[in-house]
Amino acid sequence: LLPGFFLQFFSSPMLKALSLFSFGDTAAIFSDLRNLNVGEKPMNSALVSLLVIIGTTLLCVILSALVYRKKAPVYEIAAKKSRVSGLQRHHGLFYHEAYKLFWMNRGLLILLMFLGLQIWSFQSFSVHFSSYEQYYRQYSTVLSGELTEEKELYLQSEAERYAEIDRKIQEQWELVAAGEQSEDAAEVICSQLNLQKGGEKAFAAVQEQYHSMAEIGADYVDLTGYERLLGKEGRYDLLAETTKLFSVLILGLSTVFAQEKETKMELLLSISIQKKKSIRYKLLLCAVFCIIAAVIAYLPQVLAVAEHCGLGPLSSPAISVPILDIDFGSIGGAFALYGTGAFFLSLLAGGCILWFSKRLANTVHTIVGSAAILLLPVASLLILYH
Repeated sequence: LLPGFFLQFFSSPMLKALSLFSFGDTAAIFSDLRNLNVGEKPMNSALVSLLVIIGTTLLCVILSALVYRKKAPVYEIAAKKSRVSGLQRHHGLFYHEAYKLFWMNRGLLILLMFLGLQIWSFQSFSVHFSSYEQYYRQYSTVLSGELTEEKELYLQSEAERYAEIDRKIQEQWELVAAGEQSEDAAEVICSQLNLQKGGEKAFAAVQEQYHSMAEIGADYVDLTGYERLLGKEGRYDLLAETTKLFSVLILGLSTVFAQEKETKMELLLSISIQKKKSIRYKLLLCAVFCIIAAVIAYLPQVLAVAEHCGLGPLSSPAISVPILDIDFGSIGGAFALYGTGAFFLSLLAGGCILWFSKRLANTVHTIVGSAAILLLPVASLLILYH
């Protein structure tokens, strides 16, 4: 006990964590604990995230190495192309670039697998509402939309109802003080009255939000869904989806330029008059791949939150939702702006991967370099943010 007492009261904060007194404070130790159900056993979410990141990285490296080893020589590719049917042989350059990206390099398969993963992940999406949130949503159902005189009268009537309950409770204790009522009877009556005040805190928040919206000329909007989507938990989920997005982009785009150098096709393209057009088509198709991947990454979470919590009305001014941090346009316009940002992020990450593919001229090196630049920072933020 004496060493533990010394560590607790006379040592540095780092050594205090080793004290038996600190281990006894279970509320502080487990206040931020968040477990996930993995094989019917609870596992810390930070540990699960770290294992998934490490496993995904190792899997990408192994698959890249296998694909690199099995790449066909130039003469085998030429032999396969010679057996292509006459109909396929006359397709344009755009078709062949799309065929290479989405079929030969498994881009379409990667997108379909990513879509399946997202559908499976969000099938079990659920939101637990506390009693406070339930009362808040009930009041918001009545008040949502434009501010009207009827809604103001409704708020006044609710405020008067809660004031009347407080007055009745006060009367009971005054009767007890005057000796006209027993304390036990007063407690029973007051407990019944307090049950009618279950939504008082939620009403106070709703009333404050309504009056603040009236001051700035905005609409009343239920903030539950927006807080879930853009609050602390929502931002953590968005970081996780960004990690998935970058992984998909690395798997799908790392071979675009590296494959041509590995198979010596770049020598043929360098003397072709179609070289610039081929590069333009590659970049266009890669941009399409990035946009589709971004939609698959972020849209399911938005739809899941909209289904369980609601995200409307989108036509209301954006200032009605403070967490959006946008002072102009509508809520729908704010979502369009965020979506544009997501597309830009995906295109920027795709451009980084293509630069590595062109510069390093090796698929495995491209995957490793892109993972170091894109995945590691986001994965680190994901763990630290948790």
